Amino acid sequence: SVIQSASLWPGFNLDASGMSLWPQAAADARKSGYQQILQFNSGLELIQVANHVRQDAVALNAMMSGASAVINTPFPGTGLGQQLQQVAQLIKLRASTGMSRQVFFCSLGGFDTHGSQSWQHGDLLRQLSEALAAFYTATGELGVADKVTSFTLSDFGRTLQPSGTGTDHGWGSHHLVLG
Repeated sequence: SVIQSASLWPGFNLDASGMSLWPQAAADARKSGYQQILQFNSGLELIQVANHVRQDAVALNAMMSGASAVINTPFPGTGLGQQLQQVAQLIKLRASTGMSRQVFFCSLGGFDTHGSQSWQHGDLLRQLSEALAAFYTATGELGVADKVTSFTLSDFGRTLQPSGTGTDHGWGSHHLVLG
């Protein structure tokens, strides 16, 4: 089996709009140079894999800007909400991409609260709740709610020794599984 990967960040557009220089010859030279970098065979497998990942990301970016990737479910405007909306779009494109089994990683930082647990943790959990609720609704819209499992994973919890009034790297924590 072939493992494909791509790294996409919401709001970071990989299309050629950044190549629009004047005069046109300069724009064409930049586009050509970019393609040469992505196709250059350095003989180093790590570089080849990185270039392949970038090429996949550029191709997926183009697919995601089309009408076939539109999701009607509203997502929160938070970083996690935007990441999960992009995941829903990629799931919607699964027939076009040829990927039948997909694994996605999204991130929400800030759980290393130490002394600001009382206000910061509640806001983080609100962001998580709203984003996961929208994502679950979107999987229903796509007809795959029974085929998608979302879960949380963190190394921030409670240590055996108190760490003040917040969380730290520790073993005692709760996780969510949705799907």
